[in-house]
Amino acid sequence: TAKAKVYDQYGDEMTDALTWSSSAPASLEFTDAAKGAYHVKSCAAGTVEITATTSNSKSDKVTVSLTKATPKAADFEITGAEDIVYDGKSHTVTAEPKSGIEGMGKITVLYNGVETAPSALGTYTITLNVADGANYNAATGLETGKQLKITKAVVDAVGDMDLDFTDDCRQFHRL
Repeated sequence: TAKAKVYDQYGDEMTDALTWSSSAPASLEFTDAAKGAYHVKSCAAGTVEITATTSNSKSDKVTVSLTKATPKAADFEITGAEDIVYDGKSHTVTAEPKSGIEGMGKITVLYNGVETAPSALGTYTITLNVADGANYNAATGLETGKQLKITKAVVDAVGDMDLDFTDDCRQFHRL
């Protein structure tokens, strides 16, 4: 969102009724028409040119340049970064842009710097690689502050156990 006051070619603020057009997808919100203050919102980086025309046919152009943002951890909804009891299976973490964030590039989740989802015991620091997108720059190794922990399974044995090995099977017998 960019803020701009709209002035006519004589330097006077344009405060009466306006109509407008834009060279790119954008919206114009009148925040304080009495003071000539407006918000320009665009969902695409680039240059937005707005032509404003008042009810008495005065017109002027405003050019607003919108640059790509740099991704940050707060831009993402991260799920699956939790404590998991070892089960021999791979466990994945997902990262998606939060609601309302548009134009983010492809997101790759890394576990201690590696793309392969872990299955072994350990603590895995979650970072993201984000490809260049329409509205966001690329980012490599973006720290999320999240971890995936795969911990040992705890087995409570009650009573004495007798272990009997037969063929390829292990059988447990309670004494």
